[in-house]
Amino acid sequence: MLLCSLFLFAGRVQAVSEPTSVTHAESIDLACKEAVASEEAFRHFRRSWFCLRMIDTCQKSQGWQFLYFISHHYPHLLNHLDQFRENDLIGNPLIESFDQFGFFCPSTLRYMKIAGDLEALFGDLNGKTVVEIGGGYGGQCRILSTLFSFKEYILVDLPEVLELAKKCLEKWGVKNVRYVTPDQIPLAKTYDLLISNYAFSECSYKTQVEYTEKLLKHSKSGYMICNDFGYFRKQTFKEYFPAMNFQFTPEIPQTGSSNYVISW
Repeated sequence: MLLCSLFLFAGRVQAVSEPTSVTHAESIDLACKEAVASEEAFRHFRRSWFCLRMIDTCQKSQGWQFLYFISHHYPHLLNHLDQFRENDLIGNPLIESFDQFGFFCPSTLRYMKIAGDLEALFGDLNGKTVVEIGGGYGGQCRILSTLFSFKEYILVDLPEVLELAKKCLEKWGVKNVRYVTPDQIPLAKTYDLLISNYAFSECSYKTQVEYTEKLLKHSKSGYMICNDFGYFRKQTFKEYFPAMNFQFTPEIPQTGSSNYVISW
């Protein structure tokens, strides 16, 4: 998820610096820095409070729902389980037994299901330029890299998070990845696919507008899982993009009661 510097007091948001998201605190930046600087912290960073609270948030019951959906809609992905499982060899995540499917962190199963969605909606991603808003430690990028050889995968996040993602993705050997902070986003670059797993919807309105002008309007296709934490709403999207054919569908399975997917 996209990270920024905020403190929450009594149900309201008080900005310490220019806020970009409603779900982050400065302590998360420090935790990411520690995981990059310390091998001991890196070995266990996916058990740290910030990762369990912000990234690896799925429960075992949800993991079963992802596997059920994959088995019925994207059964070919089951041929790659051992490759996908390598996602859990870094950071010592909390893993669960899923019977004949083996052991997985439930959030890794979510990345797998999303990979199936992307392939079903947009086809072959080989040779494509993909941009992801809020890449976390790079889990979605890594899962997609086992299926496709993209021309370029651009992760957009804050500097401390990007350093952690870079360390993980380099250890996994994922190639053709660029790490870009919000102020480094190139103007008028065209992207084949934009991805956001909750991050865009958690951004401040100002940041959402900036991403819209720099990324959404320059992306041929998009897939964004949204929640109700941020400022852009469904109606806002329809008003902001009157000429674009956005599709609004429920998140399946739903990890939050009001979650939905925007695709185009």
